[in-house]
Amino acid sequence: MRFPGLPLPLHNPSILKAIGDSIGRFLCTDANTAKLKHPRAARLCVEMDLSTPPLPAFVAVFGYLKLLQRIDIESRTSFCTHCLLQGHSASVCRNRKGKRPAVASSTVRSGTATCGDPLLAGTPSPGHNNLP
Repeated sequence: MRFPGLPLPLHNPSILKAIGDSIGRFLCTDANTAKLKHPRAARLCVEMDLSTPPLPAFVAVFGYLKLLQRIDIESRTSFCTHCLLQGHSASVCRNRKGKRPAVASSTVRSGTATCGDPLLAGTPSPGHNNLP
């Protein structure tokens, strides 16, 4: 995760660890943050609970000033609240009994489908003869 515009005095490793631990479990900072090569944004690796939505920001107290610090999540794996596995969401979970993923139906006019409409796997394309 990135913290754009984080004041330089807050780039202290112990402060960054405290910030990471307040969000989840702090794992590490990247090399550029540790060496202050990109002071405009600090980057941390934090283990988070994927079943809860991430915080968009937090309040950092810097002396007598209070700063609303934005949090940019750089990569977040999708999480299924039904089977509690990573890599997909509950809306497309295969473990839901009797439920199939919702797929928008394509509008077919004179044997042609609207460009970009999804098709279920194993179904022939409209207007095409898929027989050998």
